[in-house]
Amino acid sequence: MEKLALEKYRVEMQKLEASERTDDAKVNEKVKEAQTYYENELNGDPSDWDDERFKKEAKYVDQELTYKKDKRVEMKVSMKDANLTVDEYKPMKDKLEASIEEEVNNAQVKGGSDTDMEVTASCGEPSKYGSKMNIVCKIDAGDATKAGNLETRVRHAKFPEVLGAKFTEKAGGRRLNAPRHLSTAYAFETEASQELSIDEAEADAAKANTDTENKNINNDGNTGNDGNTGNDNGNTGNDNGNTGNGNTRLNLGGGNSPSSSGEEEDLLSVSSTTTVSLLSAMFTCLAVYLLQEN
Repeated sequence: MEKLALEKYRVEMQKLEASERTDDAKVNEKVKEAQTYYENELNGDPSDWDDERFKKEAKYVDQELTYKKDKRVEMKVSMKDANLTVDEYKPMKDKLEASIEEEVNNAQVKGGSDTDMEVTASCGEPSKYGSKMNIVCKIDAGDATKAGNLETRVRHAKFPEVLGAKFTEKAGGRRLNAPRHLSTAYAFETEASQELSIDEAEADAAKANTDTENKNINNDGNTGNDGNTGNDNGNTGNDNGNTGNGNTRLNLGGGNSPSSSGEEEDLLSVSSTTTVSLLSAMFTCLAVYLLQEN
């Protein structure tokens, strides 16, 4: 669905004047419109929207992109059958982040020979989606290799269970403002994958090459009014060479060029008429002479 929102952004940006497309305020306005389209028209989960990622995608929207594995793992945490409201959860967000940072090193999810890793979890705004409370968290492992190991841990079948237990412990096992005897054990579902990020260095280099090529096409010395093509003095176009509007064409109808077929017919016609007239005159003279002799 995010790809559809990106296409919506691209179409809306094309409606702007060229100068407006580099205006930060206009860009942010169109990004916000794309997010609204994603949530309201496509019914996308608000917690899945990543403003930073979308803006990077939008920056290179007209390019083919290469992606590389990132140092972060994105994890969607769904609190099942959550009776919590969004406002009740917000003060507990730091407890979820701390629980993630600790439980990635839980013995049940890491390999026996693996050492503990230090990670930093940052969770976004929650959204209520049906009976679930969804929160998307980014877990920074420091580099792409460690993030690959981290992905394996948080995708372990036991991870939702150990995360739920730790969060329940940190949250006090009860709802905010609820009586102490009404304890709650929080249960989670999780989906996680190592992030893929745009190779910005390659994308910028490709964009620079494209800009250079376009500039060369517009200003190339080998096109337009130049030495080899167009209106030049070489061998083609309106020139003085041997083809095009050169000597051959310029001499058509001139003194040195052969007569056209029409002109040849006229000459033959004149010649034929002259011959007939001469013969008639000769016969007339002969007749007169013979009459005189008689």
